[in-house]
Amino acid sequence: MIIDCHAHFEPRLLNEKQIIRNMDQVGIDKTCLIPLLTDPPESKKPDFPMKMQRFMFNSNLLRPLGIAITKSMYQKKGEWKLWFNKKKSTSESLKLITDPDNQSVANLISKHPDRFLGWIFINPSLSNALDELEKWRNTPGMIGVKIHPFWHQYSIEVASDLAKRVQELKLPLCVHLGFGSHGDYRWLLESFPNLTIIFSHLGVPYYKNTWHLAKQYSNVFFDISSTYHVDKKLVNKAIKIIGPEKCLFGTDTPYAHADAALRIKQWVKDLSIGDIQKEQIFSKNFLKLIHL
Repeated sequence: MIIDCHAHFEPRLLNEKQIIRNMDQVGIDKTCLIPLLTDPPESKKPDFPMKMQRFMFNSNLLRPLGIAITKSMYQKKGEWKLWFNKKKSTSESLKLITDPDNQSVANLISKHPDRFLGWIFINPSLSNALDELEKWRNTPGMIGVKIHPFWHQYSIEVASDLAKRVQELKLPLCVHLGFGSHGDYRWLLESFPNLTIIFSHLGVPYYKNTWHLAKQYSNVFFDISSTYHVDKKLVNKAIKIIGPEKCLFGTDTPYAHADAALRIKQWVKDLSIGDIQKEQIFSKNFLKLIHL
């Protein structure tokens, strides 16, 4: 079985039928969806700047430069301008969705319960954060909580009450780290030792700094989703440090290359580990985390 633990429902890029068709073509049995992130949808990114960003983020020396470049695209609260995207004649302005539409994912799960699962996407800087969790946590197919302090721009400590409740409910928390206080992974790990934490995209933007903590904390895991934030070389390095029992297959579809699922699936197949360990990455690790 192959489970994509990290994808998005963005019908303006891939509608319901297209998602299922793509899953069938690639051989993905189930996909765990997150509501859309921006309006309009983020366009495809050029490969070279993303390659350089990965390189800088994984270097303790160059990471501050990579962070400064990325921050330069943040124009004001709730808006990004992707000036590096030369495929467009002008910089691309994106409005961030501050209150995610969990209903859209719940609707899709109810129509295809055998194919889809869902993350409850919550912005803990909003006053309704805990109410949103209680609203959706018993919905069939909703398996955990997603937070995005990078996009939503809040100190990770703002998620304290939410993380405490998620820990009480024994649900996994999927986190896309930001910069500085928005990405204080040490605080999160030290504050919630019994919370299952999945760092998105191999812990971007800290990569190896978070990998070296994996052996110290039994509750920390990583998904390998995205062909922009992750590449084959990073996956190979991470597996050697983290171990296959700590990694989860994901794609970040449709916010990745069109063939992201095929690429990442091949990365796993090419790993110098046994078939049983590859099965752990493809589905078994994730199934354990969501108690299935």
